[in-house]
Amino acid sequence: MEGLIKGLWIALGILISQPAFGLGPLLKYSYGNQAASSELSIQLDGTIQRTEKRNGLQPEESPEVMLTPASRKKLFESIQSVYQSGHTTATGNVTAPGSRSGSLKAFSMNGPIVIRTIEPGQPGGSDTVTRSDAPEARWIESLVFSLVRNRMDD
Repeated sequence: MEGLIKGLWIALGILISQPAFGLGPLLKYSYGNQAASSELSIQLDGTIQRTEKRNGLQPEESPEVMLTPASRKKLFESIQSVYQSGHTTATGNVTAPGSRSGSLKAFSMNGPIVIRTIEPGQPGGSDTVTRSDAPEARWIESLVFSLVRNRMDD
């Protein structure tokens, strides 16, 4: 019973934080560098907004598309699992000029839920990679990476 109550509380937190309440997207992805980057957001209703930037050209915005009801349900359930899991932080690639960085996060009334981040270190040092330990985080990553040109690499 306690697990059910906690799950409902998390679900309520995700719902309350959504655009109907004026507080932003369900999921947000941003990754790249000065030369090329991808940005994607998924709203609670399943609307997907995507922008691709490449080599100083005008940003290319894709027409809005919708997740299927089944994918939206799976995304919502996966976010709940990620919220309840731990994270692992590791050393990534060597940081150099032009290194790529970014984040993939979900949002709830409790704040951001990290699915994966890559933060640049000092030049000559290494990036810091943080990933959710939840297996459902890999499903969220594969969904997002199927929709963008610039995929996170460690």
